[in-house]
Amino acid sequence: KLTSQDIKIVAESCIKNSNYNEAYKLLKDAPFEDNWYNLATVYKALKAPNLEKETILKALALKNTSVEEKDISKAIERLLVLTNANKIQTLQDMYIKYQATAAYPTIIYKLSESLTSIRSIKLYEYIINNHPNSYWASNSLWEAFWYNYKQKRYKTCIKLATSHQNLYPTAKDAPRLLYWKGKALYNERRQKEAKEVFEKVIKDYPISYYAFLSSRQLKISKANKLINKKLVQKYDIDSISKNLFNDDILLLSLVNYNDFETIEEFKIDDEFIKSWIYNKKQMYPESIKTAQDALENANNIGFSDYHLKLIYPVRFEKLINKYAFKYKISPYLFLSLVREESHFNPNAKSPVGALGLSQIMPTTATHIEGKTVSKQELMDVENNIRIGEKYFNYITQHFNGNVYLAILSYNAGFGNVEKWLNDSNISAKEIDEFVENVPFSETKNYIKKILTSYWTYQNIYSSRY
Repeated sequence: KLTSQDIKIVAESCIKNSNYNEAYKLLKDAPFEDNWYNLATVYKALKAPNLEKETILKALALKNTSVEEKDISKAIERLLVLTNANKIQTLQDMYIKYQATAAYPTIIYKLSESLTSIRSIKLYEYIINNHPNSYWASNSLWEAFWYNYKQKRYKTCIKLATSHQNLYPTAKDAPRLLYWKGKALYNERRQKEAKEVFEKVIKDYPISYYAFLSSRQLKISKANKLINKKLVQKYDIDSISKNLFNDDILLLSLVNYNDFETIEEFKIDDEFIKSWIYNKKQMYPESIKTAQDALENANNIGFSDYHLKLIYPVRFEKLINKYAFKYKISPYLFLSLVREESHFNPNAKSPVGALGLSQIMPTTATHIEGKTVSKQELMDVENNIRIGEKYFNYITQHFNGNVYLAILSYNAGFGNVEKWLNDSNISAKEIDEFVENVPFSETKNYIKKILTSYWTYQNIYSSRY
């Protein structure tokens, strides 16, 4: 007989493979507190909105559930769609109705996100004080920190950041809070302590956007300069094979003959070897993801770790260098942009119609070229890189050489960036503060990913800046 956890695993497998009727047979009599989210997902797929709504409402009243808070959040969002009700009013009603339930911290967090007044900060503080083990507690502390930072309450910020360090040292927000603690200390004229904090960010979180920013504060590396014109050097991924295959003579002989298909037949249980094989097959998105997932929970990863070369491969460097020189942009920066946009898949197509390595829209390409550019032309690797770099140069010039604004604009468009610059609630004197204020999560994460890649590429491959 399957346990409740077994049912959950098998049902999720059925859902993943679109076997919704089989999933329903498993879930209909399974313990509700463990399986309600999957049951609601099945009802959605089977187009049974009333049953889906009924399931979510019943789940919100549970005092205990093994369903993760991230999934509870998704369920609440789905309920808002199903009821077609006013979001804030509905969340406020939930806030009153579902106290002392497992969903309550999520309800409070979602209500906080929807409000703009001081009340949202009070709700974040409620989560911090009353639900410190909630999935939302770390980010709630960040929101309280950021509110106080914008009010220039730097002493309060330092206390909040120190609390975060003690409570959530491994949280996703940890490098962000630590970096801004350094800025708060600097603004309090505690420069020595600020310097120590920036050094800690670089030491503890080297592969991060905030390590990049910390190096700017410390002025210790040219790798943080976005006008760095150093050419991207060719790198043969076979160079790491000796480490990867642990000096196995047979496997290394096959590497020398470029016979990765025979190596694959050995079915070696090593995610990094799988990543290497994907790379050799020019399946770069799969290669990057496989290695990235394998390294996700590793500790003390430094730039000398050869596994990083699988996560940050060098591809199309000749074309990137060629047009970076022509259009006066950093080759490593555009390499990073291509990595984030397409993971080096020349056939990449986005849901909105962006194409190729640089993810250029045909209308954008036509505007930049001054003539009609077909989809077929954009799918040509050299054309795509050339037009992508030409466009990046164009938007950089539009913003008077500000590369940060150009990166934001590449994702969100001119209009949005200009609107944010003219909004007193978003605009800021310093670019790092402006980035944190960007209201589009996708765009905010986009620039952080690109600058993380830019910083990492140079530290991995470029020994001299």
